[in-house]
Amino acid sequence: MMNSTHQLMTSVEETEHKAVAYDLYEYLYGKGLSAYIPRVSLFTFSLILITAISTAYHLILMKRDKQLFNFKSWRKFGKFAQTEYKIFLPKFLDYYRFNFHPNDTDESDLVKQTKIKIGLTQSDSPLLH
Repeated sequence: MMNSTHQLMTSVEETEHKAVAYDLYEYLYGKGLSAYIPRVSLFTFSLILITAISTAYHLILMKRDKQLFNFKSWRKFGKFAQTEYKIFLPKFLDYYRFNFHPNDTDESDLVKQTKIKIGLTQSDSPLLH
């Protein structure tokens, strides 16, 4: 099992290189409508699939824990989901913009704070920028 420092280092690495796959997609398929339609179609399909699987698993776990018909548990989940969806929904919808690019969102402050949290500074590693 990974420790939290390793997970944070991995998240920094992923955030710093978040646009690589997207740039490759644009290089291969371009930026026009013929690239946009498959991009948003596959994204939509993926979201539906992930939501369906997550919901099914959620129901299985609630049934196993004998909480499937517990209104209090559903209300607690609803409050949690409402809070989290308010955070993530705008980010998901942003992907549907025709001129979307992952680097449109600046996470440099988050990366900097995370590096400080795990004890990394510019002088600690030549790999950090």
